[in-house]
Amino acid sequence: MEINIDTTTDFGKLVHRMNRAYGCFQIWKYIRKSLSIPEVGKEEVNRRASILNRYGGIFSGVLYATENAFITDLYKFFDKPKDSLKLQTLIQNLPSNDIREANYHLSTIQEEIKRIKTLRHNITAHEPKNPQQEKIYTLEIEKIFSVVQKVLNIISKSHGGNFITWYAWEGDNEASFSRLLKDLELGYHSRINNQ
Repeated sequence: MEINIDTTTDFGKLVHRMNRAYGCFQIWKYIRKSLSIPEVGKEEVNRRASILNRYGGIFSGVLYATENAFITDLYKFFDKPKDSLKLQTLIQNLPSNDIREANYHLSTIQEEIKRIKTLRHNITAHEPKNPQQEKIYTLEIEKIFSVVQKVLNIISKSHGGNFITWYAWEGDNEASFSRLLKDLELGYHSRINNQ
């Protein structure tokens, strides 16, 4: 069952942000995973890299854009300015039991929130003169997304009582990316054979 959410409301804007950020994260994660020797093996990585490299900066641009998008959008859920739209903006208007539950979930990811702030600061928002090499840990990002989803579902009870499921895009992304690679490879071979 698909739930329609009014994206002009503050809650709807947060749900839209969650969907956008999670989708970008899944695309980024799958491309990175598909080029990982431990994940798919050296021979397959070489084949995939050969296909992707034929298309210049397109895929490096996709990786860059999706990484920046999910880091920026994810950090906005915890932004500091008073007038910014973040989780606390909506949590503060919940019944006291829901406030406690939401704040409990958020308390479990305080270290991860600090890391996403560092990533946003050093990767997407600023360019330090002497940058440290920042690593993005998939499990850390997934933990943040999981808690944000739980908190949005708590907030959702006050906005119509709907429980929202963020579909596992992973299987869909994997199938789509595999088809894309196959289509690119077949198209390339077709063009070579027709010359």
